[in-house]
Amino acid sequence: MKKLLGGLVAYFNVEHALFLIPIFAFAVYDSAFAEYSSILAMLSDVYPDVPKVAIQMILAVPVLTSIPATLIAGILAAYVRKKYIAEIALAFIFIGGVIPLFFERPNIYLLFFATALIGVGQGFLHPLGTALVSEYWNDMDQRGRVLGFMQAFNFLGAAIVAFLVGVLAVSRWNNSFLVFLMIVPVFLVTHFALPKGELDKRLVSRKRRFEGLKGLLKPIIIYLLIVLTIAAVLSFAFRTNIAMLVSEKKLGNVVDVAQIAALLNIVAFIMGVAFGKFTKLADKYSLSLGFAGMTAGLFIIAFGPNLVAIYIGAILYGLGLAINQICALYYLSRAAGKHLVTIVISLLMACMSFGAAGSPSITVGLETLILGTGLSSNIIAVSASLFVLLTIIEFIHAYLQKRDKDRGVDPGKNLEFE
Repeated sequence: MKKLLGGLVAYFNVEHALFLIPIFAFAVYDSAFAEYSSILAMLSDVYPDVPKVAIQMILAVPVLTSIPATLIAGILAAYVRKKYIAEIALAFIFIGGVIPLFFERPNIYLLFFATALIGVGQGFLHPLGTALVSEYWNDMDQRGRVLGFMQAFNFLGAAIVAFLVGVLAVSRWNNSFLVFLMIVPVFLVTHFALPKGELDKRLVSRKRRFEGLKGLLKPIIIYLLIVLTIAAVLSFAFRTNIAMLVSEKKLGNVVDVAQIAALLNIVAFIMGVAFGKFTKLADKYSLSLGFAGMTAGLFIIAFGPNLVAIYIGAILYGLGLAINQICALYYLSRAAGKHLVTIVISLLMACMSFGAAGSPSITVGLETLILGTGLSSNIIAVSASLFVLLTIIEFIHAYLQKRDKDRGVDPGKNLEFE
C-alpha cells in the first residue's frame, strides 16, 4: 500500500505546479459553450419559425468565429505576451455570455452576435494553455501528464457547466447563461497568477527568414491537421444532435441531456488524469484507440433503445474524445517545438473549429444523401460509420511508425516525429 501511494504521489508531482492554477482556470472556458447542446431543443420551441439547421448553428457560430481568433492568437504570441492575450479573451467571453441574460426572447441575430463574441474569446484562449505547458515543461513525460491534467480539468469544468446549464435552463432557457458570471474570478486568477510567458518565434524574420514557416510544413503536422479536422466534423455531430435524438426517441428532457453531457465529461476527466499511464501502454496506437472509442460510442448512441444505452455510449465516446484531444495537443507540441507551438496549436484549433462549424451542414447533408430521413439518430450513425474509416487510417499510420522504429529506419519518411 505504501508503495502504491508513493507511486500516486510521484505521478501527480510535477514542476511549476503553481502555474497550473490559471491554466486550469481558463481551460474551463475555452470550450464552455459547447456544453449548451442541452438547450437546443428548447430553442427550437422558442424559435418555431427558425429551421432546425439554423438552431444547430447557434452552437456552431462560436466555433466558426473562433477560427480567425485562434489564428490571430497564434500570430500575436510572437508580439504580445500570452497573459495579455488571455485577459482579452476572457473579456470577450464575458460580454458575449451576459447579453442573453437581458432579453426574454432576443432577436435570433442578437443571439448569434452574442455567441459570436463568445467564440472570439474562446479562439484567443484555445492555444494558450498548451503553449504555456510546452514552454515550462520540457520533459516529455511530465508534459504528457500535465497536458492530460489540463484536459482533465477542462472536462471536469465542462461536466459542471453542462450540469449547471441543464438545471438553470429548467426555469428559463436564458438563465443558463448565468454560468458566464463566473468569468470574473477566472479573470482575477489569470491577472494575478498567470506568468507573462515568452514571445514565440516569428514565422518570417530578417535573421531567420522563412525558418519558422518551414517548421509548419513538417509531414507529421500536415497529417495530424487533416486527420483531426475530419474527426472534428464527425465528432461534433454528437453535440448538435444528442438533445434532438433524446427528444425524437422520447427518452427524456433537457435535464437528462445535461446528465448525458456531464457523464461524458466525467469519464473524459478520468482519462485525462490517467493519460500518462495510458499512453505508455498504448504507445503509438493511442490516437487510433481514441478514434475507436468514439466510433463505438456513437454507434451505441445512434441505435440505443433507452437512456441506459445512451449513457454507455456516452462513456465510450467520452473516453475516446479525451484521448483524441490530449493526443492532438501532445503530438503537435512535440512535433512543433516550444518556439512554434502556439501557432501550430492555433492552426490545429482553427482546423478543428472549421470542421466543427461545418459539421451540422456536412453531417445533415451526408445523412440526407445516404438515408434521407433527417433523423438525429441516423445523422450520428452516418458519422460513426465514417469514423470507422478514420480509425483504420490512423491505425495503419501508427503501425508504420512502430515498424520503422523497431527496424531503426529514419522515422521522418513515414510521418514520424523528429
